[in-house]
Amino acid sequence: MKQYSFLFLLIFWLAESQIALAQTLHVVLAADTSNANAEFAKACRIDFRKMQREVNDMAAGARFQLKLYPVEGRNFTSEKLKAAVAGLQPGRNDVCMFYFSGAGLCNANDTLNRVLRLGANGKDTLSTGGLIRVLEEKSARLNLIVVDACARIRQVRLGGATRGEAENRVYQSLFSACGTLRLFSSRCSELSYADTLNGGVFTNAFIGSLDHFINIGSQSLNWETLFNWARDTTERRMQEHFFVQHPVMWSSPCKP
Repeated sequence: MKQYSFLFLLIFWLAESQIALAQTLHVVLAADTSNANAEFAKACRIDFRKMQREVNDMAAGARFQLKLYPVEGRNFTSEKLKAAVAGLQPGRNDVCMFYFSGAGLCNANDTLNRVLRLGANGKDTLSTGGLIRVLEEKSARLNLIVVDACARIRQVRLGGATRGEAENRVYQSLFSACGTLRLFSSRCSELSYADTLNGGVFTNAFIGSLDHFINIGSQSLNWETLFNWARDTTERRMQEHFFVQHPVMWSSPCKP
């Protein structure tokens, strides 16, 4: 009887330990899906659906729990966006991700940030700098900011991709990073292009790059390598259509 009691307690302790160690991917997913420009709104809706599928794959592949906070449609305002970010409650070993598909501006004196344009007329603005400060105060292990903004609609046909079988290894490798990463779809003064059939060029390049490294079974993937692939893919596709778009990335060190 004592043996069975000990076994029961051991199983219970192991189960509780697994729950305690469970990591969560917290995602604020914002897209201007109700923009007055029908083509712009359509491209944002495509981005929203694609990234929604992608973050589900990320969480499942890395064996993280997923908490998704959508900000779109009538809720696409600065107040709703700030409330979503402020409402995140990550653990110290969790990952926070902020994704934005919509219009934006860039101040040449502050290239590390983008001014996001929300609301019915785009006059409701919000800086990524303020959002990042709120995120960093929450002390998650990794903060990931992906912005596909300053968008202009262009019919740029994009290629498709298929999922591979190495998702667990790739996503766990990426989520083992720490600090804050900012991935922006274009430099200051440049536009970011979108296809009304497929969504943002950079968003597709980002997802396609993940597909590539999953399909080749990458043993250890870091964010710099992933971004470089997405950047090169974006630039190559733009050159084919005689447009210019250069994605940029900045990283901040891990907190002690």
